[in-house]
Amino acid sequence: MSMIGQFIRIPAAELQTYLKDSALLEERLDSVEGDEEEFFDIDKSWDALSFLLTGHTLENVSSATPPLSWTIFGNGTVDPEQELGYGPAKYLTSEEVQAVHQAISSLSATALMERYDAEKLNAHHIYPEQWDDSSDWTTYLADNFEALKDFYAKAAIEHQAMILFLT
Repeated sequence: MSMIGQFIRIPAAELQTYLKDSALLEERLDSVEGDEEEFFDIDKSWDALSFLLTGHTLENVSSATPPLSWTIFGNGTVDPEQELGYGPAKYLTSEEVQAVHQAISSLSATALMERYDAEKLNAHHIYPEQWDDSSDWTTYLADNFEALKDFYAKAAIEHQAMILFLT
């Protein structure tokens, strides 16, 4: 089974609805079609992108400097008791989405890939723990990062909040 990083862009008011009743979030996610413009997944690149952005592993990413630390894992938890596959959904307010967008928009995929070190990723148990020095991995990560930047840009332009989760 794979762990996939997923995101959904939502109006700020909709976020408040989910914070009050997380069951509504589950209903919304159950109705999501994979091709919806508001929905995005970064496949298995989530852990490596977070590590490359922050230098921190999943276990200690909360000690990394915001807003880059929020890019993959958000800044708040919708409902700590809710299980969406691999833990509860996280979220970013529209203001936090703006901050992340500003931070990552100035970072090129090429510059981010300069931080790529397969041995270090494997040593830190960065999912999926099968990194090597082939260009396949750096292309995969760079492509997912560029797509993620585009997704954040759209959310920032539309002043949207974001839900982030692993399935």
